[in-house]
Amino acid sequence: MAADELWGPLRFRFFIADDERKTITQPEAIESGWPGVAAEPVDESLLFRGHVAVDQPMPQLRPIFPGTMRFVIDPASLGQATSPIVVDAKGVITEDSLAAFDGILGHIVLWLAPTHLKAAEAAMAIPEIGPAPTAAWYGPVRLTKAFLREALLDPVDGMLANAMPEVDISRKIEPGDVGWQRAVLPAFLAGTYEPTLRAGKAWNGTQDDAERLQMPELCYAPGGATRVELRLALGRCPEGGRMPDTPARPLVEAVPTRLLLQHIASQIVDIVRDPAAESAAAAAVFQGRYDRTAWVSKFGDAVNAIGFGTLSAISHPLSFRLRELQIAAGGAFIAGASPGPPVRPERDLRNFRCAANPAPYKDRITGLANQETRGLVALWTREQFHNPLLIFAMDAAGLSKGLPKAGSRPVREDLWVRNEFPDIRPRMFAADIAALARPGARFDIQKAEPIGWYTTSYLGGPVALNTDNKDYVAVADAEFTPSSMLGIASDALLSETSLVDTRSTFKVIRAVAEEECWAYLDGINAFDAGYLSVGLFHWAASGAGANPTAPHELGGLVAYLRFYDEQSHRRASAVFTDNGLDTSAALDKKIADHVRTPNGEMKYPVPLGFTDHRGEVRPATSQEITEYLPSWRSFYRQVKAGRRDRDLTRAFYEMAKRRLRDIHKVRFPDDVSPTDSRTHPSTGRTIGSVFTSELMIALIMRWHVNQPSAIISGDAPSRHLRRIYEQAAASLPAEANGDAWEAALLAAFKIELHAYVVASGLKPDARDSDPDWKKYKLGFLLSQSDDIENPQWTQPRAKNPRQYRLDPQLRNLARTGNSFRLDRNIIEPK
Repeated sequence: MAADELWGPLRFRFFIADDERKTITQPEAIESGWPGVAAEPVDESLLFRGHVAVDQPMPQLRPIFPGTMRFVIDPASLGQATSPIVVDAKGVITEDSLAAFDGILGHIVLWLAPTHLKAAEAAMAIPEIGPAPTAAWYGPVRLTKAFLREALLDPVDGMLANAMPEVDISRKIEPGDVGWQRAVLPAFLAGTYEPTLRAGKAWNGTQDDAERLQMPELCYAPGGATRVELRLALGRCPEGGRMPDTPARPLVEAVPTRLLLQHIASQIVDIVRDPAAESAAAAAVFQGRYDRTAWVSKFGDAVNAIGFGTLSAISHPLSFRLRELQIAAGGAFIAGASPGPPVRPERDLRNFRCAANPAPYKDRITGLANQETRGLVALWTREQFHNPLLIFAMDAAGLSKGLPKAGSRPVREDLWVRNEFPDIRPRMFAADIAALARPGARFDIQKAEPIGWYTTSYLGGPVALNTDNKDYVAVADAEFTPSSMLGIASDALLSETSLVDTRSTFKVIRAVAEEECWAYLDGINAFDAGYLSVGLFHWAASGAGANPTAPHELGGLVAYLRFYDEQSHRRASAVFTDNGLDTSAALDKKIADHVRTPNGEMKYPVPLGFTDHRGEVRPATSQEITEYLPSWRSFYRQVKAGRRDRDLTRAFYEMAKRRLRDIHKVRFPDDVSPTDSRTHPSTGRTIGSVFTSELMIALIMRWHVNQPSAIISGDAPSRHLRRIYEQAAASLPAEANGDAWEAALLAAFKIELHAYVVASGLKPDARDSDPDWKKYKLGFLLSQSDDIENPQWTQPRAKNPRQYRLDPQLRNLARTGNSFRLDRNIIEPK
């Protein structure tokens, strides 16, 4: 055969030729483990067996795909493998000598050639599981004289031959040389000579080496009379390197063999894909399924049965649910079944108790049904383990002072999708059974953690409770205080003269945070087009729903947290990165620049992605942005982190200081009126040198957080700030002092802000009812500016509906000129 006909595209075949399948009676194919490999919770190799009459030719192994072959000898055949090798004058092993090697037992390892890897990924990758397998293991097989002569030792018409090193390894014995066969045979039996099984050009596979050459034979099972057995395993080596002799973890990531064959059935050249017409042998393998649909459905049902999925018709994709399983399974404790008969409904808290986790998940959080995850699903199913986190809804009748009453029952047992239970009346709670950390302990519903409610505003979804809600319960540890942000006591911040810059900066950021997150770090939003808004300034994924690879402030936050952790040796990013959300240069080649230097609006936008099977970061999908980020589980993790994670909250504060610093130093053009120096330098004027009171800086910052381009545009103050500046100057004589100047700026600011809101077509008193996203955001600006200027809760004997503990002196902003002092001690990415 011409050499160019031996190289063709990747194709697949059944592992036994069609005519030989017909000689096999009573065939069956069952899931099984690989001999000698430590038992996994799931047996995913395939054990094929059947009967072949002694007067019938023994079927040969026809590998499913082409590639490089290694023989792994059975220890029982080691003695036979040392038989003397006799060659003739041309170096050809004699017939009698070769016959001595007939019948050697072992198994075959075969892996794809690099030229076929791309095609294999397109054809064999199962989306729910991950990358395509690149290797196959087959055994036991029997080497025959015909295979050795025709396929192994023929350097012209056999498998692709390789040169062999001489004894001194400085020279090579080329295929066809006199000493080549003598060198190749023992090396093949020892697993050090690896020929290549090629795919030919013929579309039907007739020119494939696996079809045209003699191959190793199947074997009779020990003591099985006429029964033959063949095990098949498929997988890949995640870390690369030499392909292992057996499909053992952790070197090999297995893929279920039957599933893979069903998945590629449409591309297998020698099956009919018709259960009624299929050979019995092929029918035993495919079981009437020629795609992955049934497996995905069955596996998804199993995942749902252990508590990972919705109780409604609205469902999350399997990958979202598996992500939650991987997160939950990584802990030391999970949930197990309570003794006695279960109560209804199935996810009632009374059905579960805390249990030690016998097999914590160690792989990456990917949402893929990798081998470890499939094993966990099988283990949890068998041992009746369950998702330890339940998020449930309680109606008002079941609450007392905002918490569930003893013996009360939820109106909805478990919530997942952002809008699966669109009822604004109940309050949502989390019961984390794993947090009990005591095997056998039961969760008291009265100890459930309040996390928020559902709002119909804008897109609809989870939102933290606030004072507008009945049954509001403030979590004191989540409040923005000197202790939580700075690790400083309030009295020290107020009294120590060395902290004057720190105090002033704290006051401004706190004032703005009261309008964004109500000054509570658990004040999370997941109902609008930001999809998930976290932190002091509600950094969000705005715009990423339509363009998930676009940069946004939530991604910029995560990127900063990464740098912050490296420099401060903390784990502020853990709530994101430990749960599979991340960003990297793979998404943004200039990420380091974009984290260090703000854009023209003084923001740090970076794309957000998800961890893949390699530990790298892949781009997010639109559905991951719009449905996973605002899911109830994702929302709760941020709520919990805001209450407990001091590394995170202190990094939030650093990020807020960066924004304040960046706004403060933005320069006015030299030609902006006025050009005199009554209260500020005539050249080099910045926002911080013109607006110098704590109040004015806070008002500007609040407007910027809500509408960045309305304050900064093209690295310069916007037309609105310029107009405020000019109008204030026009209203004052040149000799006006600093306090009068600040008062004039405040008056001009109020006029300009009101005009800005009215120009949008929004009524000044409108809030969150307008369906237009921009108008929805603008609806808050006027009232929030009033709140920043005159916080009602700080007044003597005033009501404090948000239950703030902060000393009012750290909230009331100074109006006097030069009262703002910027804390320039900021952790910056290096």
